[in-house]
Amino acid sequence: MTGRPAPERAGERGDAAAREAVRRPEAPVVEVLYVAGCPAYSGTLELIERLRAELGVAIDLRTRLIADAAEAELARFPGSPTVRVNGQDVEPARGAAATVTFGCRLDHGGRRAARRIRRGLQLATAASGDEP
Repeated sequence: MTGRPAPERAGERGDAAAREAVRRPEAPVVEVLYVAGCPAYSGTLELIERLRAELGVAIDLRTRLIADAAEAELARFPGSPTVRVNGQDVEPARGAAATVTFGCRLDHGGRRAARRIRRGLQLATAASGDEP
């Protein structure tokens, strides 16, 4: 015996990583869709980060620039900013039947937006079993 650790068998590390992934659910995907120049975009990102920290949850934060009306139509984009948690818009009236808009929403922000984003994060983390 040389005193060195035994070399890992092929696939051993990958198997352990796969078992860990089963035990630890994926973080919810939080997507912020926006148009260039939207004044509420940066505040929305800050709000999401603050809520994530308050709730003590991990998230996969993604941003998506909607560049034109055609892309807005494809994304079923109701206006900027739009926050989706695991593909679900946090605004209840902004589901699949929402009007597509290539522009900024003037009604986004404040306590109402915070409540809706918080609720979306709570529901997503409860569904994944990663509730704080």
